[in-house]
Amino acid sequence: MKENLIGDNFGIVLNAPYSISSKEIHKYLEQFGCIVFKNWANNREDFKTLSELLSDRFITHGAKVRRSVDHESTQTVTKGPDKIILHFEMHYSPIAPDYMWFYCESAPKKGGETTLGNGKELYMSLSSSTKSVLHDKGILYKNIWAKETIEKYFPETKRSSIIEALDSLGAQAQFLDNGELQFFFRTSPFNKDSRGDWVFGNTIAIHHQYKKNLKLFQEQDQTLRHEVCFGDGTQIPDSIFTEIEELSEKFVIPYKWQRGDIILVDNHTVLHGRNSYDPKEEREILVRMGIKPSNPAHFLFEPKKLENAS
Repeated sequence: MKENLIGDNFGIVLNAPYSISSKEIHKYLEQFGCIVFKNWANNREDFKTLSELLSDRFITHGAKVRRSVDHESTQTVTKGPDKIILHFEMHYSPIAPDYMWFYCESAPKKGGETTLGNGKELYMSLSSSTKSVLHDKGILYKNIWAKETIEKYFPETKRSSIIEALDSLGAQAQFLDNGELQFFFRTSPFNKDSRGDWVFGNTIAIHHQYKKNLKLFQEQDQTLRHEVCFGDGTQIPDSIFTEIEELSEKFVIPYKWQRGDIILVDNHTVLHGRNSYDPKEEREILVRMGIKPSNPAHFLFEPKKLENAS
């Protein structure tokens, strides 16, 4: 078995071929935040098999800039060659996934790396004043989901059941006259990892990017569907957005894809993003958003060596 890290005590690379138990994989994820499974997959079916052995179920993202492939819960990542800054997936809602699974079918020769960031390092590097105000006030996300987005997250579900589900998870939701869903979600901007250490855990920075470039995230839909402020409803100053964005750039770790690579990311402790690339080049990264098993099964998984891998 061959292992190496992609950062300082962060991100472990497991090179095939060998067997590993599910218990060891979950232990590695807790310890290192993300796992790169190198040469484990020959195809989408291998990706599907591994992700389903380690997740209870999957969430389908409702954004129009993603498309489903093969089955609903496997999707493309946000399309386009633009850079996407480090963020956590869907932390603006109470139904954020626990795991982000990524699989590479093709990668550009230059650029297009998936970027990773250690949430603990980012928290520790925040100024004391930013930590203090965010701990004190918390943050409030304001969201409006279009009809087709609602259907992705809550397929064939009655409106009353959707409201009840979101309310039970701490959000305040209501349907608007046009059939769209508005909900407010007040939460802490920080998480604690398995060791009890504070971790930066929010989507503040990407909300800033989202407002600047709606087309990247929503294509032709120019409705402002996501906003963030302090938990008391007051505006977050630009200085905090700037500080977070600059620190994110400082700690970003780019991962250069090869066909067949799989990355598993803890969506509560590790941020992810994307470097820009030439739109003339092909980049096909698939994603599955998983929920952590409540009672993980123990198994041995035998990875397959990718044919003609370099």
